[in-house]
Amino acid sequence: MYLKIFRCLTHEEKGSVRSTCRLFKQLIDQPACWRDTTVILKGSVAYSPGFWEMLKKRRTCSVLVRKARANHLRKLLWSLPSLSALAIDPISDAGILDLLTEFRNVEKLVLKVDLNTPAKLFIVHHLNHLTHLTVCDLKRHCRENQLLRGVSALTNLRSLTLHCDWGDPAVKLFRFVLFQLPSLRELSVKVNPFYTALQPDSFSPLTGEQCNRIGLPHSCVSRLQLEKLELLDCEDIDLCEESLNQLSSLRRLFVHFTCGERARHFSIDLDSVLRKLPHLTELRQKRGRLICKALPAHLESLSLNSVFMNPTVLKMLASAELKHLRLDHCTSNIESLNDFPQLFPHLKTLSIRYLEKLDIVDVSSVPSITRQQLEELIRGFRITMDNRVQIVQHPEPQERAACDCSAH
Repeated sequence: MYLKIFRCLTHEEKGSVRSTCRLFKQLIDQPACWRDTTVILKGSVAYSPGFWEMLKKRRTCSVLVRKARANHLRKLLWSLPSLSALAIDPISDAGILDLLTEFRNVEKLVLKVDLNTPAKLFIVHHLNHLTHLTVCDLKRHCRENQLLRGVSALTNLRSLTLHCDWGDPAVKLFRFVLFQLPSLRELSVKVNPFYTALQPDSFSPLTGEQCNRIGLPHSCVSRLQLEKLELLDCEDIDLCEESLNQLSSLRRLFVHFTCGERARHFSIDLDSVLRKLPHLTELRQKRGRLICKALPAHLESLSLNSVFMNPTVLKMLASAELKHLRLDHCTSNIESLNDFPQLFPHLKTLSIRYLEKLDIVDVSSVPSITRQQLEELIRGFRITMDNRVQIVQHPEPQERAACDCSAH
């Protein structure tokens, strides 16, 4: 019974309970209380043997190391050899890359890179046990494209995130990599710095002639099996027929248009794209304009952030099957929520932020409101929506060990 209660506590609350007595200390250190938890370590801190022993008892499997050096990684390797997830932020010591091959049980690897020798990233081709790889903040010029060549050898990779500000676009090499990864299901790329612009054939395989011309082997797979695609810092999206056909297995599509004054003019022609994505159930768009006559019936979740829209566009989005709707910072003058039950009859969750009619739900945004007033407002909203909408008063927790590029 105690364990069930302790699982519901925050990390701070667990620490307070742990210090009360020996029994609670033993119970709090049970692995069941720390399942799916990431431990954040600071390279500048010298941790005691008792600390490492505590992590062993909890069977810690995920660690984020900040400002790490090679000697810190050696200590981590010796203390927690069974790690399955490792994030390093940032990598400023090239010696760390040589040690990565020693973490043979790590399946998820996140690297925020700050190196003068990015060519050493080719060492990732030795990490064939990886299923998830994230490389972020590689800002220096990588002319040899060693990272992409190394990634092409990771045939067990299911998730690939490349958020790198490279000067050399290397479009053909990127297309080559995609078709060398038969298990790849999730892909996230920073489009604008990576490509300069998203090319129509970005997700099409290289022809045999193109491979021969640049000295690359032929494609390992003939068709992509992506289920999730995230495009960051992109402009207008105009993919060719072949690229859209290669993305037909997508279930989740996230599009983040580049920021700046021109952002509101960028758009994605959803009508043409969605026709080619029959399995898509979730769509997220950040910035830009929304161009769509109607949502397909198979789309269940829609999230719009800083998207230029108006009540007319909202009515055009009406879908009989939409279950989850999120509108953050959207340019819209919604006079009333009374139309929502008719527009979205199957809606289960609704999240709207920074709109005049819903500012009162965000307690932090309206500090003068009393709890009683808030409860009355929520009660009235539930009556209006016939209790079909879940009201969330607290923001969703962020994954602290994940790349945060998509949050900008």
